[in-house]
Formats: sequence, structure tokens, C-alpha cells
Amino acid sequence: MALLKKILDLIYPPQEYCYNCSKRIDYSELNHLCVTCLKKIDFIEEFCEKCGRELADGEEICAGCLATEPVYSLARSIAVYEGIFRDLIIKYKYTGKKELYRPFSHLMLPYFNLYFKEKGIDYIIPIPLHQNREKKRGFNQVGLMAGELTQLTGIPLLAGLVRVKDSPPLYNLSTEERLRVITGCFNIVANANLRDKTILLVDDILTTGTTVNEASAVLLNQGKARAVYVLTLVSI
Repeated sequence: MALLKKILDLIYPPQEYCYNCSKRIDYSELNHLCVTCLKKIDFIEEFCEKCGRELADGEEICAGCLATEPVYSLARSIAVYEGIFRDLIIKYKYTGKKELYRPFSHLMLPYFNLYFKEKGIDYIIPIPLHQNREKKRGFNQVGLMAGELTQLTGIPLLAGLVRVKDSPPLYNLSTEERLRVITGCFNIVANANLRDKTILLVDDILTTGTTVNEASAVLLNQGKARAVYVLTLVSI
């Protein structure tokens, strides 16, 4: 039966439909997203030179980074968390559309090549979920994207961080509350050799940057990494 299915798929290729608008995809540069929806993504072009958030024309550093400089060396996000991309991320994380990790990772690749390819990255490390939340969701959405990015770049994936506190979602908390909740959330995984390594930390959403900043601090202070760079799908 498996062989018959392969033969039938060659003769009658299965139709693919856009995960956003549900229309049949006749051609697209990305799996699961049609050209029309792909064009609706608000890619970030003017950004903070430090954290990568979208800025108005003429600005170079956002107010947040001027007030408190992040401990990571550089962060970039590929798009703004709104419209079609917001809808797709919600589908990915909460409705079981796990296949979206592939187009998301492929969208990350040009940003990796532009900003991080020449940084001498030794490992790609995903922001981990606490085991309770990963068990409930069934997968780590960031881990899937990071794994695909390693396939695209050839840079090894390393599960170098563990989340030791089952912290609540941060989206409705103030900056001060986020900092209190996230402090102490991460530890270095036993036997992870990060000394003098350059790390690319991958996450899905950068809001205030509290999570990636805390993870970066652990990698630098506990793990003795040389430098940490950050790549996320979106920023708010």
C-alpha cells in the first residue's frame, strides 16, 4: 500500500492548501503559504540596531535599549507580530499546525545569512519550554524551528538550556513583573560545553526581550559562552 501511495502521489500530486486563507496553492516559494498571503507579512526593514524591533525612520536605537542595554550582542526579528503572521503563529502554537515550523524556519534563513552567518556561530540553541507546558502542548514550537534551521545552515543544534521554573505566560505582565517571573527560569544543561562558544539563541516572539535576555545572561555567566546572538520570528 505504501508503494501504491507513492506511485499515485507521483501521478496525481496531493493538493496543498494555504494555512492562512485555505486556498489551493498552485505556486509559492514556501510550503503551506500562498504567494498572496506571503506578500501580506509585515517584514521588518527599519529596526533597532541592538534588539531588532521595528523603528520609525531615522531612529537607530529604541528607547528600551537606551534605558537598559541587553546582555546579548545583537537580536533580529523577521516580522512584526500582527495581521497574517500573528494568526499563523497562533495556529502553529495552539491548533496543532506543527508543519508551519518549516516555512517559518525558511523565512528565518535570509535573516540568518544577512546578520549572523559571519559571526562564527558554534551552536543554535532554542529557548526551552518547561516540561509541563511541552507535555501539554505536545511539542516545543521553538525547538522544531531551531532544528530545521540547523538543517538549513549546517550549524549544530544544542539543547543547552533547561527551563527549571514553570512560569506563567508573560504577555499580560508589566516589564517589572516579567523580570521577576523570568529570573532564575533557566539553567545550563549538565555536560553542555559552552565555554568560549558563540551561540545563536532562537525564539518565536520577542516582546520586551526579558526572556531572551535572561537566557543570554545564563549562557554568558553560567555557561561562559563568548557571545550570544538572538533570532526570533517576530517582535512586538
